[in-house]
Amino acid sequence: RFCLLKMASTLTESFLADLEELGGDSDEEEEVVGEGESEGGDEEGDEMMDLTEGAEGNDKVTTEAEGLAEGDDVSRIWKSKRMQEHIKRLDRIEAITGGQESSAPDMEDLEYRCIYDSMSLTVDIDTEIGILHKHIRDLYAEKFPELESLILHPLDYARVVKRIGNEMDATLIDLGDILPSATAMIVTVTASTTAGKPLAEEKLENVFKACEEAMRLDELKQRMHTFVQNRMESLAPNLSALLGTGLAARVMGAAGGLMSLSRIPSCNVLMLGVKRKTLGGLSSKAARPNEGLVSTSDIVTSAPPDIRQKAARQLAGKVTLAARVDANKTDSTGEVGRKFKEVVEQKIEKWQEVPPSRQVKALPVPDDKQRKKRGGKRIRRMKERFALTEVQKQANRLAFGEKEVECVA
Repeated sequence: RFCLLKMASTLTESFLADLEELGGDSDEEEEVVGEGESEGGDEEGDEMMDLTEGAEGNDKVTTEAEGLAEGDDVSRIWKSKRMQEHIKRLDRIEAITGGQESSAPDMEDLEYRCIYDSMSLTVDIDTEIGILHKHIRDLYAEKFPELESLILHPLDYARVVKRIGNEMDATLIDLGDILPSATAMIVTVTASTTAGKPLAEEKLENVFKACEEAMRLDELKQRMHTFVQNRMESLAPNLSALLGTGLAARVMGAAGGLMSLSRIPSCNVLMLGVKRKTLGGLSSKAARPNEGLVSTSDIVTSAPPDIRQKAARQLAGKVTLAARVDANKTDSTGEVGRKFKEVVEQKIEKWQEVPPSRQVKALPVPDDKQRKKRGGKRIRRMKERFALTEVQKQANRLAFGEKEVECVA
């Protein structure tokens, strides 16, 4: 035991000695690196001094850069590769087709992809417009803090800000072409009595850039909506008449195209676009896990909650039939889709009707006609057998107006 303890102590001492040697080497390396960094830091410091000396006479450029840095989040969507490629595809399709329907398979695939991207990018554009609205509102609150409570729509807010600018006398500005007359009057009166102060030139220029950015995004959004509406009415007129152009494009995108959607049974169409929900320990009674894209249709959401699942199944069946009609180019007017929509709406109305109350039927009129019956010795004997005797007849007689005698045994 003594030998084992001595061996363990020597091993421990050698291990500690090795650690001290390693620590000494690392300290020396840190000192060398620190000296190199200090030398490089001096060189970088000289370069920074030269840059600051050269930028002393360009204060306007630096302030504009600072203003743009504040709006980096709102202009990021224009720099994205996805947006640039999508705009190029839009230009290519409009240049080739000229707004007409194209029967080429490669062009149909390109249009499917472009329609799906347009629907998804529209959501991103709405998000960017919301960020822009917050950016403009935070900067312009110094000039007109009450405007944010008077105008809630982001684009109307940007148009009014661009129209008013730094003008303190709002009576000189006409807002009738932007806002309703009552709202324009309230904004004019409030702007005349506001406690805000004019903005600096750099900040005002940054606000104007953000307003122009929001309007450009809105123009691009309208262009995408027009493209989706036109192309969906030519590619899938019946499906668009049944679901609407926006939802029809999303359903087609989730299925992988019109031909793929036409091959899917209605029970699987109902599950297109279903997102797995994380309940987090909450009750799953109101989770509705089987709600796909079809369940977000106006026809389904306008129905009462107790029959929405039933309405979604009915609509999914009509979606499959409309997709097959469009895939085979049977009807290009959309009349079949409109008839399907009417049928679904009529069934939903029928389900909501109150069931008729049960009526009490009167008894039928008694038939007292004498029927021909077989007579004879057998029938007479049966009647005599079941007939009342005289004793029974007397027992059944009741005397009215007389007190009965009770016999107690």
